[in-house]
Amino acid sequence: MILKKNAYKWHRWFSVMAIIPLTMWAASGLIHQAGAWFKPQFNKDSRVIASGLSESEKISSVIKNRYSEDAGIETTKEITAFNHEYPARNKVLPVYQVALASQDNTTLYVDLTGGSIVSGSNDAGRSIHKWFGYLHKLSFLDSFPAAKAAVMILFSLVTLLSGWLGIYLYFLLPAFDKRLISTMKQREKHWHRRIGIATSVFMLLFAFTGLTHIVAKLYPGFQSVEKPFFDALHMYRFTEAISSSFRFWWLFAVSAFLLLLVFSGLILLIRKMNRNRVTAKSIRTV
Repeated sequence: MILKKNAYKWHRWFSVMAIIPLTMWAASGLIHQAGAWFKPQFNKDSRVIASGLSESEKISSVIKNRYSEDAGIETTKEITAFNHEYPARNKVLPVYQVALASQDNTTLYVDLTGGSIVSGSNDAGRSIHKWFGYLHKLSFLDSFPAAKAAVMILFSLVTLLSGWLGIYLYFLLPAFDKRLISTMKQREKHWHRRIGIATSVFMLLFAFTGLTHIVAKLYPGFQSVEKPFFDALHMYRFTEAISSSFRFWWLFAVSAFLLLLVFSGLILLIRKMNRNRVTAKSIRTV
């Protein structure tokens, strides 16, 4: 009874608190996906490298056959361990970090064993990656790991509660009769409910898997259990079975709809604040 009576008020307050984390996560998700359009484009296929070539000649051969831009090699460096520039998601070691003489400071990571380019970056890609770290992973708090974990846990819990209460209200409150949706306020509420129920599962999964991911970092023994769920329900890696392009647009769409949910909620919040301001002004006038 208490929940039913206060659900709308609690949902509104938790949603206000969730605006910041959900906007950061959804916007950074869009930025991360869009970043693929600015990274160096190359052919990822493997190719057998001719024998009898020196190390530098092998690297030049791979780049010539896999990278379309005409740029000379400035420096090469062997990478034998993953780092922030070449993270573990690339999976392949060792590789050669090859800096090209290009205006956008392109760097390619070449696998001589497989005869392929594993990854690449440039100024635009590195800038996007930096902002993704700031907004999605709160990397600006890396120097304060305890504070970072606390903030991430709080953000995840607030988002979970806001999403769960939104689903509860969707089934608790009567549906809008389309014939009675005549005012702008009713239309805005109607569309917020529609967008909310369409994205609620993704919102809850995102917040829950994010929360378990943080806990797994605090308790490494939990990582073996958490990682498969995180990869499937947060990163949606199972969609790669369809195609990498499908996964790209799937993540892009989920991020876009979550951002749309935030904006629709903000419109309702701003209108309510304006109504309260007008009401308070009228009372003072009387």
